[in-house]
Amino acid sequence: MQLSRRRQKPLLLRGTRGTRARRWRTFLFSAGILLAVASFFTLFRAPLFRIGEIELRGRNSLQQETAEALLADAFGENIFLLPLEEKEERLRHDLPHLRKIELARRPPGKLLLIAEEWPAAWVLQIKNADLNKKLILDSGGFVAGLATPENAAGLPLLELESDREFSAKKEILTREDLQRLESFKKNLENQLDLRTKKVLILENAREAHFHLENSWEIWLIFDQNWEEALGNLRAMLRGQNLENLNLKYLDLRVPQRIFLKEANEN
Repeated sequence: MQLSRRRQKPLLLRGTRGTRARRWRTFLFSAGILLAVASFFTLFRAPLFRIGEIELRGRNSLQQETAEALLADAFGENIFLLPLEEKEERLRHDLPHLRKIELARRPPGKLLLIAEEWPAAWVLQIKNADLNKKLILDSGGFVAGLATPENAAGLPLLELESDREFSAKKEILTREDLQRLESFKKNLENQLDLRTKKVLILENAREAHFHLENSWEIWLIFDQNWEEALGNLRAMLRGQNLENLNLKYLDLRVPQRIFLKEANEN
């Protein structure tokens, strides 16, 4: 009987290679863990990524010192761990007159504050004994500062009768009320060719009196449906020659009715 002389690989050699492969995999896995830990400490613990600068951008009147004071507790914090949404919510509470507040990370150590104010909408004249100056009222309902020939150019006049005390960056009228005023003013001009010279607000009575360029007055209350009132006025004036109507005011405060007063009436 003839024995086979086929050469076989030693079992010890094959086992050694498997062990070496496992050792390499273990080494690479451990190295990956160490690298991840080192990256974590580099990103979240290294002084390089601590906030040391606040950059202010946007159309606003904030001073750099004010922005830094409002975000003073962010200095020294890690830029990746800072809770941006929490900080933004606090800023919105502290700065309610701003239309937009947004924080953004700018590694390694800069925090960006983007702040936008509401655009100017009206020249505000408050009629009381304590204040005779004209102010700028923005479309958010806040006083934006004193009116000047430059910033008041082209803005309509809004007179307000009120006993309240007013200061800058405090809400005067709600944004919804201002939107109704602006919408009604535009509809008068576009639909009826009636242009507004000024609007008088009686705060205690919650009334708005539109003084038109043709010397008419239109009276409304904020709690009524202004679209319905405009429709009633449009129906009444349909087919009329407005230049021949000698009116002093049109009282639209009662739904479905219009009270007129001619200019020659007492």
